[in-house]
Amino acid sequence: MNPIAIEFGFVSFNIFNEYLGITNGIAMVRLEGREGNSGTWVHETPSGFSFYTGIAYVNKVRFENGEIWEADSEIIIDTLKEIKSDFDSSILTDDN
Repeated sequence: MNPIAIEFGFVSFNIFNEYLGITNGIAMVRLEGREGNSGTWVHETPSGFSFYTGIAYVNKVRFENGEIWEADSEIIIDTLKEIKSDFDSSILTDDN
């Protein structure tokens, strides 16, 4: 079962571990099992000069057969709270 689309999320924090923003991106490429791939993702923001820490994660995957896998948001939130203990989890669930 090969993926045909992958949605990535990227949450950024500044030098003081303050939340800067969230970005989502979708890659629609056919990936063969166990095949190595690379890519580039460029995201520029006005506050980018203070960027220090970022968390990238796979949010959703659509497979050839139509099945859609979604990440466990609690795992992502727990990781973000390791950086900023009072991280507002609604940021991940609100429309961005």
